Amino acid sequence: MTRRLLAEKLSLREKECLVWIALGKSSWDIGAILGISENTANFHIKNAMRKLHTHSRAAAAIKAVQFGIIELPSHWADAHPNSVASRGKEGPSQA
Repeated sequence: MTRRLLAEKLSLREKECLVWIALGKSSWDIGAILGISENTANFHIKNAMRKLHTHSRAAAAIKAVQFGIIELPSHWADAHPNSVASRGKEGPSQA
C-alpha cells in the first residue's frame, strides 16, 4: 500500500494518538490530553498499529513519521535527539 493510501486510512484521532506516542506519552496521558478514556486511546492506537502493519506503538509512531503521515515540531526533535520521533528523521548532515 502506498504512503498516501496509508495516510488516508488513518483517522484524525489515530494520527493524534501517534503524535503523542512519538512525544513519549502513555495511553493514560493521551486520554487526558484528548479528553477520552485510556481505553479509547488504546482503541485508536491499536487501530493505527493494525493499519500501519506494526506490532508496537513505537514502531507505528516511527513509521508514521517516516512516511510523513504525522509531523512533529522541528524544534522538538532537535531538542530530543534520542526520542522515538527523532528515529524516523535523518540526523544532521556530517560535513
